Amino acid sequence: MAARPPSPPPAASPAPTRAATGGSVGAGSGWRVQLGSFPAAEQVNTQWDRLKKSYAELQPLDLTTVRVDLGDKGVWYRLQVGPLNEPGARSLCEELKAKKRDCLVVRP
Repeated sequence: MAARPPSPPPAASPAPTRAATGGSVGAGSGWRVQLGSFPAAEQVNTQWDRLKKSYAELQPLDLTTVRVDLGDKGVWYRLQVGPLNEPGARSLCEELKAKKRDCLVVRP
């Protein structure tokens, strides 16, 4: 997978904005929302495609796959989306939870 170029630095304390799709999106500062963790990297892409179809607020966001070695539990791959500012990430996660979708806000 090719590395993505770094995002430009955010403006000081940006407020979250509303995307046309209804999702909470703020100027990217590295905050992300985690939507799942899977034992195979291929599962991340499959689940991401499903989630984008089910939740319009995710469509303007970028997927980040984070590889994590959990020792005896093996290697897992976390599905995270962003970049968002902190208020945007918290707002998005609240919207998803209201729709019965579990998520976690992940700090940069």
